[in-house]
Amino acid sequence: MLARRYYQMKALMTAAAAVLIAGTAAAQDSYTFRMPSWMWEEGIVGEWNKDRVAAFEAANPGISVDKTLIPNTHYEQTLITQIAAGDVPDFMPVFTNMLAPMIDAGILAPMDECIESSGFADRILPSVSFAQVDGHTYGVPLTMSPQSLLVNKQLLGAAGVGIPTNLDEFYAAAKAVKETTGEFGYGFPNDTASAIHVYINSMHWLIGMGSDWSRPDGTITANDEAAVAAVSWIKRFLDEGLSPKGLGSKTVRQMFADGK
Repeated sequence: MLARRYYQMKALMTAAAAVLIAGTAAAQDSYTFRMPSWMWEEGIVGEWNKDRVAAFEAANPGISVDKTLIPNTHYEQTLITQIAAGDVPDFMPVFTNMLAPMIDAGILAPMDECIESSGFADRILPSVSFAQVDGHTYGVPLTMSPQSLLVNKQLLGAAGVGIPTNLDEFYAAAKAVKETTGEFGYGFPNDTASAIHVYINSMHWLIGMGSDWSRPDGTITANDEAAVAAVSWIKRFLDEGLSPKGLGSKTVRQMFADGK
């Protein structure tokens, strides 16, 4: 099976994945910062985050961080519901699509003074512009998730095809794997309960075919010819049974690891 996989980098970077945002907390001798995240138990990414918290707490006696785990599949909805009820955390990583609405709603506090005194202001990536409005910065890049296409050479070999180098070869390889081995030819997250993963996967195709869901001026481009062609390709893999339906990213990864 050909599969998409998500790699989270443990550095101050960004993509469609996460941005660290400041909420409000008074300066006190003793304080517990509340910081929900989907990353606390996420492999080496979780360990990296925990190490940073431990270093911060050691350097600031009396200040602690309450690490609340919220699964990424429910993170956005859970956080929005809590904030609407007045339960606003001090710090929180957010997906980039969450940023603009939170800034517009006045939920987030500007981080300008924190950044200026941080010692890393000159090392923040240009992508911080996603979090800048009217001269204020409301977040800093935290992680990035570059995309990679992984290939199961054994299945391709069994199907008598090589590694595809263009879209037509990609489709032909997926079809040959399914017809010859009975395994799915192309695996990707399409569980609509996790909108962010469906969106990320769609961008592989839309951007790859020269389109997007919108233009910088806010114009929706979902009906543009290239966008329709991209979505049609995704639908083709599902309609023809070359890709499994309704699976989340973890399940797809496990299938690939199991040789399926």
